[in-house]
Amino acid sequence: MGSKAIELICYWGALVLLAAASAYLIHLQFAHPGRCVQPANDPFGIVTPPWLMLPVPPLGAVGSLGQAFWQAIRGRRCWKWILATIAFAGLLASGELLGTCA
Repeated sequence: MGSKAIELICYWGALVLLAAASAYLIHLQFAHPGRCVQPANDPFGIVTPPWLMLPVPPLGAVGSLGQAFWQAIRGRRCWKWILATIAFAGLLASGELLGTCA
């Protein structure tokens, strides 16, 4: 096996694992919606509503994962989309670990 084949296997393996992990984390976020912590009061009165922040990590994970799949189907391997998906999945996971909605 050449280095191109090993890179291809690693790329598709990463995509499949990230798709499974992201789907599980998104399912957890929407299966337990009542665990959100109320936003802190800002002394200037600027508070971002939770309904605005809740969809950002799932949409980012799905969007970057979709872009990575699209690039792979077209024969390109863009690792930056894999890293973006890892970042959004990390946001989802940190929200689950801390008991907040990222």
